[in-house]
Amino acid sequence: MAYAQPRAIGARLGWNEGFVYQHSLSDKTFIELNAGVIDLFNGTHVDFLHEWIWLTPDWTPKGEWNWFAGIGANVGWKWNDPHTVNGTTYTGYYDCNGNWHRASAIMVGAIANIGLEYHFWFPLSLAVDYRPTFGVLMGKNAGTRILSDGSVSGIRWFQNGLYDFALSVRYKF
Repeated sequence: MAYAQPRAIGARLGWNEGFVYQHSLSDKTFIELNAGVIDLFNGTHVDFLHEWIWLTPDWTPKGEWNWFAGIGANVGWKWNDPHTVNGTTYTGYYDCNGNWHRASAIMVGAIANIGLEYHFWFPLSLAVDYRPTFGVLMGKNAGTRILSDGSVSGIRWFQNGLYDFALSVRYKF
């Protein structure tokens, strides 16, 4: 089935939403590229994953089930990045000229993925997956601790990446 329709395009809907492109490398491995929004429209991301089908149970007379898992990397940018440091919420910062800027940060991380997908007997598939991102946010006042000069550190863990559950719908071609 993977060779009959080696590519798929669709949408991934969940905490981090976006467009999905998959390309089969063999009957048990594929690459996936995602581009979309993170943290409920508070930023953007691009993910690249290499995934493996590790189990294909025969649960239905039509269609095909696949358990899959993979690893990858992502980059992103959060343009609306409110966060709390010692009980104070930071939503932006003043530059040296006294101009106000919304807090923003660049995100870089590693991704793990595990999921279950169903390929219909026509060119459509549905999948549910859990895709935690282990990454950092870097930017002006992006951190979670106060420095000796009174400013906020510029780096922190991207904790919201640990909540990435989603449903994907893909057209195979």
